[in-house]
Amino acid sequence: MAIETEIKLALESKGLSTEDVTRRLIDLGFIEISPGTFEDNLIFDSVKGSLARQGKLLRLRRYGDKVSMTFKKPGKGGKDYKVREEVETEVLDMDSSRMILQGIGLSVVYRYQKYRAEFRKAGLLACLDNTPIGDFLELEGEPRDIDRYALKLGFRKTDYVTVSYRQLHKQWAEETGKKWPRDMVFEKDGHD
Repeated sequence: MAIETEIKLALESKGLSTEDVTRRLIDLGFIEISPGTFEDNLIFDSVKGSLARQGKLLRLRRYGDKVSMTFKKPGKGGKDYKVREEVETEVLDMDSSRMILQGIGLSVVYRYQKYRAEFRKAGLLACLDNTPIGDFLELEGEPRDIDRYALKLGFRKTDYVTVSYRQLHKQWAEETGKKWPRDMVFEKDGHD
């Protein structure tokens, strides 16, 4: 299993748009490896939530034409970063993979969508996410690189977000006084 170390940064907290951050990333030497592409994520668990209780996650993701399955479990790391052990593999078909997972007794417990653009500079991956609850920049790589480039982009460690999109979605609903819908999806996505 690989170790994934990442943070999210809420663009709204600094009054930044995705265009602002895209310009800043390019000015810092990041190369766009994927333009804004629709992404649909399905999180699976048992009826009793046994994976979540153990801090594990099983995700099926469609990103453009690519479909992948990812298993994550908690990693050892500090409080400043989200650190998880991860194994990911590409699969041929989202619907067949979903049927296999459901066939062994798992079900979709959460669905979330976003448009994601990806940028890379050496070992650092920067993902610019447009979600139904706001825009975020995710930085994944070595902690020293995350810290260095977060600072160059105008963020401090106190701005780091280390919770999942599901947790952010729930917080958003509480802060806005809106009923928390089961899933974080665009109202009209046309991608069912």
